[in-house]
Amino acid sequence: MTSTVADLLPALGLRVVAGPVELRGLGDLDAEEVTSGAFTDNPASLAVSRKVGYRLDGQTRLRRRQGELAVNQQLVLRPDDLVRGEQPVTVEGLPAFRRAIGLDAASPKETS
Repeated sequence: MTSTVADLLPALGLRVVAGPVELRGLGDLDAEEVTSGAFTDNPASLAVSRKVGYRLDGQTRLRRRQGELAVNQQLVLRPDDLVRGEQPVTVEGLPAFRRAIGLDAASPKETS
């Protein structure tokens, strides 16, 4: 059976959203939650976020373009709600990145 690009887009969309959240937010960076948002007239974006585990967290009106206000659905994702993908996600260079953003102290060897 041959897959088309259209067949692969939903899975790719989920991976594009879930991978960075899993690594940067809720996994390796010790975040308590990750926030996001999408305009309410973008149901595809909201659907992908729901599949990853985001929950509704209020609405705000934002200026989308000059003279145009639109309703933005705020979303929140907490560790227990994250729907992890079947493929494990790995990252390289995490210790240096954590130190660079102040999550971990640099070793004395690195500061000299």
